[in-house]
Amino acid sequence: MPATSKAFRRAAAIAEHKPDELYPENKGLAKMSKGQLHDFARTPEKSLPEHKKSEKYGRGSMADAHSQHGRHKRGRGDSLHK
Repeated sequence: MPATSKAFRRAAAIAEHKPDELYPENKGLAKMSKGQLHDFARTPEKSLPEHKKSEKYGRGSMADAHSQHGRHKRGRGDSLHK
């Protein structure tokens, strides 16, 4: 299974070889098996982004949240608010 970003690949390599040097937010990687860490760490960095974009704050999530709350939609022309 390949890593999704350069930062994750590097963190997996640190967790595999020097787990005592992990940052506190990456301590969960130490619970992974050596085989999983090795698979993530050996991913070539050439085609990976530096960081993965968060899906939680993606462009579509806020638009979907607003439309679900009954707010008017812009650009439709049938809005009551002009």
